[in-house]
Amino acid sequence: MIEVKVPQFGMGIQEVVILRWLKAEDERVEEDEALLEIETAKSTTEVMAPASGVVAKRLAAEGETVPVYAVVAHINES
Repeated sequence: MIEVKVPQFGMGIQEVVILRWLKAEDERVEEDEALLEIETAKSTTEVMAPASGVVAKRLAAEGETVPVYAVVAHINES
């Protein structure tokens, strides 16, 4: 199982808001495909899937604030 973590976007950014999930649980995702959108204090960006597989579990809800490096999803490789 692969962990999807919130990446670091700048030295001063400590947390992000999950704006929108682009893939549902049990939906297939390809490596480097956009998985979710997040918002920092300065910008909105997409988080890409680190591997191909099926989204096993989303661990954060839309609108939720999470810290940088937090695990927000699991992908089952296939």
